[in-house]
Amino acid sequence: MGQLRFLKRLQQWQQYEGSLPAQDDQSLIDSVLADVENLLNTIQGTALINERLGLSDVKKLFVSHGSLAQDVVTEEIRYNISQFEARIKRFTLEKDSAARTGQLGWVLHGEIPVRERSLAFQANLVLTADGRISLKARV
Repeated sequence: MGQLRFLKRLQQWQQYEGSLPAQDDQSLIDSVLADVENLLNTIQGTALINERLGLSDVKKLFVSHGSLAQDVVTEEIRYNISQFEARIKRFTLEKDSAARTGQLGWVLHGEIPVRERSLAFQANLVLTADGRISLKARV
């Protein structure tokens, strides 16, 4: 439960009148990945808590479709996850060569520590031409 953001924990606590239901592993992974997706869809400079939070305007980088553009976005994604998503440990981000035409793709591998164990996960990250990133867990 401590892996959820404070406001989500408070909302659940209120919903269940002080007693929280047990959370399964997949729900925890889905919750963390949803927060990463929101983080990566934040435009840099718009968050009041830190001007580096989020990605730069990736729409203009996307026009080139070159490997340099994808390298720049890759580094921004790595930076944001390492700096602003403390629940993910030991992660890797690899280019996904199977991405569709008109999209850039990556595969995210990582671990979420929970008590005395770690939950390993894999997720597909896709950047579309409109600058939106979607993130889906691989099952």
